[in-house]
Amino acid sequence: MMNRNKGLWKTTLIFIICILFIYMIIPRNDKCLTTEDAKNEQNVAKIIKHFQEGQLNAISGNGNGNKSDVVQNLPDLFLGYDKLVFKDLENNFIPNHVYYMWCYNRTIEFRQYLSILAIWKTIRPDSITLFTKYNISDRNEHYNVWLTDLLVSIPCFKVQKLPASSKGDVKDCGMTVAFDILEHDGGMYFSEDFFPLKSLRFIRKNKFNIAMAKNMKQLSFISSSRRNERLKSFIKLYKNNISQPLVTGLHFCDILENVNKTILQSKLCVHVKNVLPAHIMHADSEFGRSARRILYGNSEQVKVKPLLPGLIPNIFHMVWFGHKPMDFTMYLCLRSILTIVKPEKVYIHGDGLMYGEYLQKLKKDPRVVYIHRETPTHVFGHQILYTQHRSDIIRADVLLKYGGIYSDWDVLWLKPVDDLISKQHDTILNFDHMPRPGFPDSINLGVLMSKPGSHYIKHWQDSLVNYRSRDFFFNAIELPYKTFEKYPDTVYIEPHLQVMCYYLKCHPTFHPEYRNFNVDQPFNWTKDAYSIHFTYPDPPEYANETALRHAYGKGMFADIGNFILDQSFSYD
Repeated sequence: MMNRNKGLWKTTLIFIICILFIYMIIPRNDKCLTTEDAKNEQNVAKIIKHFQEGQLNAISGNGNGNKSDVVQNLPDLFLGYDKLVFKDLENNFIPNHVYYMWCYNRTIEFRQYLSILAIWKTIRPDSITLFTKYNISDRNEHYNVWLTDLLVSIPCFKVQKLPASSKGDVKDCGMTVAFDILEHDGGMYFSEDFFPLKSLRFIRKNKFNIAMAKNMKQLSFISSSRRNERLKSFIKLYKNNISQPLVTGLHFCDILENVNKTILQSKLCVHVKNVLPAHIMHADSEFGRSARRILYGNSEQVKVKPLLPGLIPNIFHMVWFGHKPMDFTMYLCLRSILTIVKPEKVYIHGDGLMYGEYLQKLKKDPRVVYIHRETPTHVFGHQILYTQHRSDIIRADVLLKYGGIYSDWDVLWLKPVDDLISKQHDTILNFDHMPRPGFPDSINLGVLMSKPGSHYIKHWQDSLVNYRSRDFFFNAIELPYKTFEKYPDTVYIEPHLQVMCYYLKCHPTFHPEYRNFNVDQPFNWTKDAYSIHFTYPDPPEYANETALRHAYGKGMFADIGNFILDQSFSYD
């Protein structure tokens, strides 16, 4: 009995020492008992209780809860994809291979990209092959870089030249090849402008499926098992332009000319004619909802919501490299920031080589702080050739790290931005007035507001991996728009943020004719805009202070300049 008691006490003592050791290694705050400390003490008590009850392996309360929380917080990498179950692997007659034909001597456009992306996300094929009549590439394209997007986002997507045997196939380019592949190997062919309104995975459960456009002039899709007799019969009918009367089980697809079309006869599929991401973002139609699910992972109309906490900091970032005196326009710019917007700080990033009397005057304000930066020479391995592009690199870097407001030196500020900041948006910018070839719009980042860690700024910075050293407009005007198309819910477009003036003609993007840069569009500068941006050239009234004072009352540019000079500044 004595030995048994000794053994029990020894076991108990070892257990207590272990529990004390566990308790000691849990992080604590010696000054006060925090909620976390209380939870830790409760956890220790649970361990003791379960040990006493012989249920140590059953401890799972907080453990399972934490695991569930972690899973819920992970991003869904398959937004817009059809969900699969293992039974989808069974009872399929048709091989899971998809084929497209492209017969134009140019790269694909957005509607072809959307079609292929939709098939990838809904059918989840093993391979997608785009057969082309010509050797196509989007290497020199600006807007239509959809082929590259497919190649880097769909692992089983490939482009393959049509074989020489298809040269005689003039009327229906590539269809002879498509029929041969389906007859010999089986699989699925889709028209290049085809878009599914619902999942088509069911077609693999049937040995033969076919769909035509409503006008009976275009084959929408065809799927077949290997060496299918119904396929052979259809090929004969198709070549003789006989389809509807002799083909049973024929599906039909609508022809969609307008993305906002609300009444569709077919609930299965459509042929999309003219569409861009901007058309899809807010389209109130079945197609719009289906396309947004594929493109953005959410069928709801695009709405900009804050993804980050807090507000955009009221601090300014400006960039300057090079040995140059601050001219009068630059002086008006910085003075307007200090006296009208009234930020907490203005950080001038650069090599510190700017000089002159105007700079010395403004440097008296302690809010103006110089931040030395080495001149950027490369981005993602690409050489930076244009001086203006150096500010793009710094702009993305500092806004991503610290947030705030970026301003070019030829921007004059007209009113505070407190109301914009209070809206809690993560990023604020506006479209450019200059039309870019092939683009529905472009973006001017001469004025840009963001929170630190902005998703849009990060995506734009990442897109600079495609930086083009010798292309002046692509990196800072076109790439930002392409980023907006991909992530429209991360950025708020404020048309009144800046009014851009080119050759002294101003083009507010809130004016319906703003794309016509040959004509001046009127606006009320005292109410309608936060800033005015002179892209080229500076107004002659801004040659110096004397010229500006003499021009008082002789036009909008003179009135704006004098308005800025008349603002109270403690260091005049």
